[in-house]
Amino acid sequence: GVISGFNSGRAVGMGQTTSGYPGFGISSGATSLAAFYHDPFTNETVVEAYGARNIRFSTNGATRMTVNSSGNVGIGPQLTIWTDTNAHIDGNGKSIFFQGINASIDSSGNIYGKTKNFRIDDPLDPEHRYLIHTSLEGPEAAVYYRGEGQLKNSRVEITLPVYFEALTRKDGRTVLLTNIDGGDVLWIETQDGTQIRGGKFIVRSSNPDSSQKFNWEAKAVRADIEPLKAEVSK
Repeated sequence: GVISGFNSGRAVGMGQTTSGYPGFGISSGATSLAAFYHDPFTNETVVEAYGARNIRFSTNGATRMTVNSSGNVGIGPQLTIWTDTNAHIDGNGKSIFFQGINASIDSSGNIYGKTKNFRIDDPLDPEHRYLIHTSLEGPEAAVYYRGEGQLKNSRVEITLPVYFEALTRKDGRTVLLTNIDGGDVLWIETQDGTQIRGGKFIVRSSNPDSSQKFNWEAKAVRADIEPLKAEVSK
């Protein structure tokens, strides 16, 4: 039944709510506005606003969290969380920090940011200092592989991972070579006009007896996604 009336005809009542459970309700005339009750089937405590009304949580005279009738959640004046066909977190121009969370982000789409950094304990002073590195960036979605090789009688064939051909585009593949402890001239021998074919590349030297050691790095653009559009309009 109704306990008391207040604020221009609104009333507070305890009894059976619109959802059919015993609880505490607020109404305006014959219109139910909100209810607070326990759902015995889910064993949950429910705060429910009826119709196109928001639920607002405030402390010390300030709004801390709002849930609107579409289910969008606002936390303080900066953060908004909502879903449509996607899930959204909007900092309304402010930075969003996730601190003290040991978790992974698994995304099948794109992640955008001004920089992509990581922070770990400084291995020389882990109790007092952090080590911060950032990603090497470029206008393409590329992969790289690197290693060390050595010529035998002026020639060697380097084999890349078995998935290399399926993962990467055939155009734009490159290989870099750096000599180790020696100055023999090295080059990549092309195969049918390309530096890498069948997941392999060939290194040669002008010295027919060369056993030159070298570092190598192979780069290629991924074939499993669309080419990156590096310049776009706002």
